[in-house]
Amino acid sequence: MSDTSEISHSECSVDFKKSDCRSSNGSVVAPEPVAFCVSKWDTAVSRLTLLLLTLAYIYFWVYFSYAVAGSKSFMNLVFTLLAILLICDQIFHLWTQWVFPRMSRVAVSMKDSDFRIAMIVTKAPSEPHDLLVDTLKCMFDQDYQGKYDVWIADERPTPEMEAWCLENGVRISCRFGIEEYHRKDWPKRTRCKEGNLAYFYDKYGYENYDVVFQFDSDHAPTRTYLSSAIAGFTADPDVGYMAFPSINGASKSWAGKGRTWLEANYYGPFLSAFSYNPLDGEFLMPNCTGSHYAVRTSALKEIGGIGPELDEDLSTTIMFMSRGFKGVYSIDTIALGLGPETFESAMVQEFQWARSAIILFFRWFKVMIPNYKYFTPGLTLPAVLIAYGHYLMVRKRGWLRAGTLEDPPPPIFASPVVWLYRALRVVWMSRGVIAGFQELLFHKTPQFKVTPKGQNDVAVLSVANLLPLYTIYLTFGAAFWLPLIWKEPEQMGIALYMYICAAGTTCITIFVVFMHFWENGRADLGNALAHVVVLALLIAGLVVTSVLESRVIFNAAAGNLFIPVEVFPHEWIVMLIFYGISIFSQNEALNHDYLLILDIDNLLYNFSMPAGLPAPGQSYGGWEGPNVEVRGQFMGHYLSALAFAFKSTSNNDDAKHEFQTQSDALLQGLSKCQAAHSDGYLSAFPKEHSDR
Repeated sequence: MSDTSEISHSECSVDFKKSDCRSSNGSVVAPEPVAFCVSKWDTAVSRLTLLLLTLAYIYFWVYFSYAVAGSKSFMNLVFTLLAILLICDQIFHLWTQWVFPRMSRVAVSMKDSDFRIAMIVTKAPSEPHDLLVDTLKCMFDQDYQGKYDVWIADERPTPEMEAWCLENGVRISCRFGIEEYHRKDWPKRTRCKEGNLAYFYDKYGYENYDVVFQFDSDHAPTRTYLSSAIAGFTADPDVGYMAFPSINGASKSWAGKGRTWLEANYYGPFLSAFSYNPLDGEFLMPNCTGSHYAVRTSALKEIGGIGPELDEDLSTTIMFMSRGFKGVYSIDTIALGLGPETFESAMVQEFQWARSAIILFFRWFKVMIPNYKYFTPGLTLPAVLIAYGHYLMVRKRGWLRAGTLEDPPPPIFASPVVWLYRALRVVWMSRGVIAGFQELLFHKTPQFKVTPKGQNDVAVLSVANLLPLYTIYLTFGAAFWLPLIWKEPEQMGIALYMYICAAGTTCITIFVVFMHFWENGRADLGNALAHVVVLALLIAGLVVTSVLESRVIFNAAAGNLFIPVEVFPHEWIVMLIFYGISIFSQNEALNHDYLLILDIDNLLYNFSMPAGLPAPGQSYGGWEGPNVEVRGQFMGHYLSALAFAFKSTSNNDDAKHEFQTQSDALLQGLSKCQAAHSDGYLSAFPKEHSDR
């Protein structure tokens, strides 16, 4: 093939004349192309939310620290691992809240520019013709008035696709038969998007264009796509790339909707807060999303081209940032994609992304970050949805990016699908992490699966794909049964917890299978029967366990897991934080003084008299008067008050000793009264009163 002004393609190509786009690096024409979009009021709300969250986490860790301190060695290990995860999640949570006021957007809509622009869509062999045609038509239907070219990067276009492109003016980039771009591993890997794009940039992109917008085949740009984005490159000559929301607006599966709703905050205010803004000159790292993003070709060439691995969007972003280029995030530049059509497709994506991320950061670290001594702060996983009240404010402002803009995601507490998808994605991402380390250790080149898009034949939900859920079920089952060999059933308080976890896993598995067949409207009989058999075995295991070991599951020890039997001994720490030293200390001192000022002989007076013992004191009167029909009740309340005071006092050993002494003296006095009756009777009333 020739890469000169007259480019002649092979059998899979169409004629390409030299670009009509203007030959310029692009001029800076917009005075403030990127602007802050958070008002002073919203900033104040965000800062207040941050303060309250910090106090809430302090409150949590005070309690958590005492839970760990009172546990045994094995549970200490479990609590330590849990604490690490919680700390990471909470620090990330506070970090997202801290950067929120930096949220910005591309504020200028440019209908024309001096940039030489190309829009290119990559096609996998399995993706249908009609899907590409819809995306290409949307590329042509832009309100942008300047000139731009539309491209398709295809492994080997069909005659039908080639004819359509020739008729409609779509240029084709095809690497068929060129061994240099069909390597088994990255870079320029065969049968993957990175290899297709590497060929395009080497042959056409670097020489003929200033800015290139890249798309997956299913992500159709809206009519204002180019005009809403192009100003971002005028913000600064060092802007090397632009990132945009990845929205699966057409997804009909519960898994697709769950992912979209879960990531609505990530593609809305979170990435917008990470964008470069010339008004303050600071920037973090808005992560590109592979479904569609844009690059400045001169910057891309300087960093060495598209990054390696399946997560080429992540690796490319890091390569830009590590070499000093800036990134702009345009929240209003929308392309709607299809998303995963089945649960299996969604989990395959999560698995492959996690596996690829592990390989990236261990195998390709020096390629991505040649000069960095530490990670860029913005290098993060998708954000956890922040505090609910703040989420509602963001939702009300219309900053979330999920589904269509007219159909914002539901409130998170009203959507169990979000929580279920979040829990399940962790399982498959964990598999991906393990697989990534395996392939690093054994020097294997990972194979990946292209997500089906726009196909009429929906893939079956294989039983093997749900193996992680079955593994979790068996793990909880083993944790339940194995201790029976070594311990007495009454000691197995943890058994109920294991049983509930296994039952919950079964319910989730049933939901996943049911929703797959419900959403797709048809089922392969053999596949359906296989799932029925497996689910029947899971349910049978629960039923048999509950029948054979009911005494183990449903007992007092198991109930103690959910019913607190200890009074937390250090509430005063939390009270000091929230109520201040003076108020709490004064009230605490008043209670302590009152409890210790009461005389033991006076308290025992009503019990000593019926027992015929000397009563040196006198009755306190009131309810405790010698002739009052409710006398004696105060003793029970007083003993309880002493116990609570002792348990909740940890910063005053003298007071604890006095509470203990007072309590012991009363119990000894009551014991003498009971012994005087000789038959175990103990009351503030004579025996004859019991027959009235």
